[in-house]
Amino acid sequence: MIHHGDRLEARVGTWGANIRDFNSQPGLAQITLQVKASYCSFLDLGFLDIPPQESLATFTPTSNAGGLLVEAITVVVSPPEEGESRVNIKALIKNSSGTAISRLVLESAIVGQNGRELDSTSVQAESPMMHSIALEDSFWGIKANRLQGARLRFSLKAYLLAGTKQATSSTAAEVNY
Repeated sequence: MIHHGDRLEARVGTWGANIRDFNSQPGLAQITLQVKASYCSFLDLGFLDIPPQESLATFTPTSNAGGLLVEAITVVVSPPEEGESRVNIKALIKNSSGTAISRLVLESAIVGQNGRELDSTSVQAESPMMHSIALEDSFWGIKANRLQGARLRFSLKAYLLAGTKQATSSTAAEVNY
């Protein structure tokens, strides 16, 4: 990740390349670099009380932005095995915008009764324009007694493409943008 005004430097190595791969003429090789710039849209989706074991809770956030809508999030807690539970999360997200989303990240956190974050997880996917996608994630090995009175906090990040630039060099020298 770089921010506006920052400079990114990268080196491309040819480690493992065999001169025979270049027909014994490595000077004829070309290097093509492509940079995709994105900006991030963030949605704080709010909280959901963790449901009792083996029951389903559905959450419909009211936040939406730029054609991105979280239609529903469902949560199920499995019965504990050896004192540990599993919290399963499924989210249906609709991209009704006119652009594809290169990276969509659903972040989930378990927050205890005292407000302290107990665990967090995230799942990501691409989202074509005008499509809905389902994201699934889970928390494993959570002590069942720690879930009493706990809540789930959800947020969504959408990385939207701002532009692309490509450069090709016929030498192994630097390629500058």
